[in-house]
This record gives sequence, structure tokens and C-alpha cells, in this order.
Amino acid sequence: MDAERAPSPVSGGSTAWRFVTPALPGVVGSEIWGRGIVAGVMPPADGRVYMYVSVADAAGVPRDLDELRARLADWHDPVPALLASVDDATALRHELRHLPAPPASLAAGRVALVGDAAHAMLPNLGQGGCQALEDGVVLGARVRPDDNVSAALQRWSAERRPRVHQVMRLSARISVPTLWTAPAATAVRDAGMRAVGRWTEALGSRALRPVMAWRPPEG
Repeated sequence: MDAERAPSPVSGGSTAWRFVTPALPGVVGSEIWGRGIVAGVMPPADGRVYMYVSVADAAGVPRDLDELRARLADWHDPVPALLASVDDATALRHELRHLPAPPASLAAGRVALVGDAAHAMLPNLGQGGCQALEDGVVLGARVRPDDNVSAALQRWSAERRPRVHQVMRLSARISVPTLWTAPAATAVRDAGMRAVGRWTEALGSRALRPVMAWRPPEG
């Protein structure tokens, strides 16, 4: 984990707001793509609504939540209503950054890095926390009390690094069309999504199979 060999974070090309709003009847989970803007809505079991909005740098990032509300005022329900219900003091706003690749090794001596400390990725796959859990599961399976810990951690790193690098690359690729702002490009993107129609789920499942098909090691 030599700092000179570790890649530095790079911009993901957008800024995201995240917040939890009061309950709103009839809200279902969804993600809406606009020109350089993505809004996601997820209702947890407690009745409230988790929402995120990312705005591409190329689209001009709003200065504050009021400007974001104005930008999305003509979007379909429930986006404007959810934004209107947000307590500004609880909203989170961050530039999205990620590592272009994991470090050459995820371990040095008896120290291991897991999760975002080792392989911070863009959130488009929702895999940041998932990969941290995988790291921990494999670490528990591969490092035993009577092992040479340093050697065992290097074996663990060699096993995990290709996996997390694959997920990092896929997450970055999926983010690309969400950053498009040109009307021609977004029109082609949207037409393509409509054209595949009922095949979207099957195609998405195939593309995500390498991520979702992971199984913990035996033993």
C-alpha cells in the first residue's frame, strides 16, 4: 500500500444530493434519467423516502437545494414534491469521486484495507458497501489464527483485487450515459432504452451477472 503506487481519487463528473424525506403516499422505487441529471427514489420499510439526485458537471451544478428544486420543478411526480419536503439542514451534497483502480496490493504486512479505503467506486451499481462486505467475508475465510498473517493477507489481496477492479470498471462505465447532456445523445440513449423495452431486464441481468453471481468461499 505504498502511497506512491496507489492511484489518487478522480472526479466522477457529477455532484450528488442525498436525503430522506417524510412519507409520501404512493411512492414506488424508481430512477429517472434526464439530460445530465439522475433522480432516484427508494421507499424504505419505515415509510419515509430515500432520494438522491446527481447532476453532471457538464449540466451546470446547482449552487444549493433551492436551485436544484427550481431545476427539477417540471419533472414528473413525485420528484418535485419530495424535493419540497426535504429539510435543507439534513441534505448531503458531495462531489462524486472514485479511484480509477485499486492499489497494487490491498495489504501491507499485517494491515489490510477493505471497502472504500481500498477501492472507492462510483455509486451507480450500489456496490460500495457490498464489496466491503465481500472483502470481510473472504478475509475471514482466508486468514486463520495460526497463519503467517502477512502472507495470508497477500493471498487475500491477490484473490480480491481482480474482483473489485472489475466492479469498479463496470460502475464507471454505467455512469457514462447518465452524464450526457447533448439533446441528440440523450435522445438516442432514451430511444434505445425504449426500443429494448421488455428485454431491458434480461439484458441488465446478463450485464450484472458477474457482480450478482458472486458466492462466498467455502470453508
